[in-house]
Amino acid sequence: MYKAALAMTQKKGPSVEAFELLKAASKAGSEEASYALGSWYIYGEVVRKNFRKAAFYFSKARKVADAVYGLATCYELGKGRKKNLKKAFLLYKRSAGMGDGDSRAAVGRMLYFGIGTSANKKLAVKYLPESAKWWSILSKQKRGNNRTGNHCC
Repeated sequence: MYKAALAMTQKKGPSVEAFELLKAASKAGSEEASYALGSWYIYGEVVRKNFRKAAFYFSKARKVADAVYGLATCYELGKGRKKNLKKAFLLYKRSAGMGDGDSRAAVGRMLYFGIGTSANKKLAVKYLPESAKWWSILSKQKRGNNRTGNHCC
């Protein structure tokens, strides 16, 4: 079902029919389908944006790094879940361990500023990508701009 929904979406774009296939696949245990549904709820694809439902579907996809990242973002921003910075940090760390680059950067940012964990700038540098983008975000946040760097919510 998930593969059929994916093929349909790639060919024609998001549709109600593909959404229904994703729901059925998620109910049958497909973590990829659960992640896709969470993303559709975040971005308002076919359905109205609904962060609570997005977080619900992300939480069903615990083996999909992008879904764990999405759930962490929900906890960090307090969208769809009660704000919990410690839980967000732990989820970002788990997703980073699964290979997600955005999560690695989030772990580094949170370590650098002590968000949801104790500040540890030495360890933060090991997580942060060597890119001007992330160092720019860090300097803005240091000056009081509360930008998280998350693209999801």
